[in-house]
Amino acid sequence: MQLIKQKDINLTALVVGAFVNDTAKMQKKTDDKYAEFNKLLQESQMILVKVCMQFTDRQPDSIKDLYQEIAINLWESMPSFRGDSSQTTWVYRIAINTAYMELRKRARQNLFVDLDQQMLESLAEEAQDERTQILYDIIDRLPKHERTIFYLYLDDLSISQIADILGRTEAAVRQKIYRIKNKIREEYERLERI
Repeated sequence: MQLIKQKDINLTALVVGAFVNDTAKMQKKTDDKYAEFNKLLQESQMILVKVCMQFTDRQPDSIKDLYQEIAINLWESMPSFRGDSSQTTWVYRIAINTAYMELRKRARQNLFVDLDQQMLESLAEEAQDERTQILYDIIDRLPKHERTIFYLYLDDLSISQIADILGRTEAAVRQKIYRIKNKIREEYERLERI
């Protein structure tokens, strides 16, 4: 049996100590990352809910599903956030891109709704303010890119923020909002005459 030298014991203790220290640092980084993510979700909660409402059938399960998908994509994208744009712009961009991906997925699936569900939706729509419902119906019939721009506009984002989120120029966004407002106004007036 070999005798263990004091030098070997010191070296082993040093290696074990460094490993424990590195593990503690990694745990702290992970805890900090979770705390940062939870703070981001809390600060962005209204943005995420609004996007979920705009891109779903407004049923609780659909809203929850999309919210989770957006949260997952935010978590996965956090390391790549460079701060070139505001955090709000970055969150909107990820949320909207996620919503578009989910819409594409859903479009590929065959969706069947039973009669009872349709009747429930019909009753829920009647319970809402009729004018508001008409406006949302008009907006929901817009092409998705126009609907996205208009919902961001309704959310009181500046033209500059909308342009950043969508990767367009401010002039293009301003012109598109003007045209969308006219389109909505014309359709609303047409429906009122009926």
